[in-house]
Amino acid sequence: MDYSLFRFEAVVDFVEIEIHTVAPTQGKAIQRKCKLFGVTYAKRIGERGSYSGKAFRIRLYDVQSFMRLRSKIASIDEAFPFARPATITMIEVAFDGYLKGKLNNTQQAELAKLAATMAYRIANPVSSNTRTYAGYRGSPQALPRSFDSLVRQISEGRNVGIGNKRDERYQHCYLKTVDRNECLPVELHRARFEIRLTEAGLPHQDVEAWENFKFETLAKHISFRKVPDGATVFEHMLANAAADRASHKRSIKRRNGGGTRSHTLRADRELNEIVRDRLRNLTKRWR
Repeated sequence: MDYSLFRFEAVVDFVEIEIHTVAPTQGKAIQRKCKLFGVTYAKRIGERGSYSGKAFRIRLYDVQSFMRLRSKIASIDEAFPFARPATITMIEVAFDGYLKGKLNNTQQAELAKLAATMAYRIANPVSSNTRTYAGYRGSPQALPRSFDSLVRQISEGRNVGIGNKRDERYQHCYLKTVDRNECLPVELHRARFEIRLTEAGLPHQDVEAWENFKFETLAKHISFRKVPDGATVFEHMLANAAADRASHKRSIKRRNGGGTRSHTLRADRELNEIVRDRLRNLTKRWR
């Protein structure tokens, strides 16, 4: 694939924190009072059957630097004093590909191809449970074995999920045309690959430990294979069939008469280097 058609960027999509307040309150009250700080999600945790509580998980969007994260947490603490320091419970990092220049229908299709390429060529899937679904609550379906079928499904709005959304690590690939229920301008449409880390999957839960975090260490979760130029039909089928379980360092054998043939799925060095470079840029912006 010609990656020169795209402009790539790595961003922190959101950070989820857990807070414990001195006085009981409600999630809706936190959302309402802290909306200006980017709080759009505040869920009470703990006892059931009660409208109020002291423990909440809050998602913070538009957090592109550690100072911004620290400022948002301090603003929430001022509005709803904490009984103890906030902790990080989840973070989602996205790798985005935007088309350069103006988009037409043909170019828009290139974004779907890029998303399908990343979904099919993931080198280190966090799970063998790979499926497509439509929307947050859509019914899951098996990953199609045809690349063209996956491109069509992604163009129609289906997402590719690797793992379970409640797992410690979850990968997600789709064509992003909507943000928080609002349609994005066409120039902001992008092919997106996300890695979500929570609980034991997090490198740190202490907020201050994230100040000097190196986002390039997440490159192992955003790493891709490639099908070599001039590949046979079988090699294309092999790469597609192995999309949910093979790394680019692994050889897969096929019986051929009385023996076996070994096929190594190669690393997509060009795209992987772009990923590492954009993650390094994210580290610089974060600090």
